[in-house]
Amino acid sequence: MKTRKYKIKTYDLHTILKYAAVIVRRKQGTDGPSILAALGEWTTPSRRLKHAARKPQTRTDAKKAERAYKWLLDLALDDTSTRSLGVTLPWYNELGDLKENLARLTSGGSDDVGVGLISGGDLIDVAALFSITLWQEDSEVSEESEYIGELNIRSEFFLKLISTRYIASKDCFVHNVKDRKGNDGVFFSSGPISEFEVQEGPALKQLDCMLVAATPKNHDVSSFTNNKQTRFNRIKILLNVGVPESA
Repeated sequence: MKTRKYKIKTYDLHTILKYAAVIVRRKQGTDGPSILAALGEWTTPSRRLKHAARKPQTRTDAKKAERAYKWLLDLALDDTSTRSLGVTLPWYNELGDLKENLARLTSGGSDDVGVGLISGGDLIDVAALFSITLWQEDSEVSEESEYIGELNIRSEFFLKLISTRYIASKDCFVHNVKDRKGNDGVFFSSGPISEFEVQEGPALKQLDCMLVAATPKNHDVSSFTNNKQTRFNRIKILLNVGVPESA
């Protein structure tokens, strides 16, 4: 007896996010269950509903979808708990860990169908995402934050290592730093910070202050803190001062 293989229906994540943005704007959904119901209709094989799904999307819808996607990417690199998202979704409680489920949307979803794709079972996670208001509402970038250095200009910077962690889904380490003014920076590596070569001083550890040579490669805004953030590459540790006495 031949076993029939079940082909999983997949959807483009960016397209689904745009549909969700349209649903919210048109007030077809203002909470998770309503958004999920509308998404479920829009992804059925019905030709009539497919036509409805192709209704023009505004530039604002596209921007909101892109902001949602970036929020998901940032979430995948963050190791905070679900509680730190600052949301409570009673209708979602029995469906697993909210943060974990949202974070995997950008890497193939629950069925691991491929980067940039999701399956029908992930629509509930998209509905949960669009019932979160953290990124939906436009907010101003913190006026107290500044970018560090000039893009593509290699310079020396005095930074404090705030946190370092391994991201299994990306198979890399992410290191968060701040300069003397409290501005945010980040850099990535394939190995732990303890393995970095230090020209002068002991091996690096969390909360150490260090003088580095680095190249600012990207200026962005953190989806979590709303602060300006600088991404460095080609990090070279010139001096490790250690942990300040006041730390």
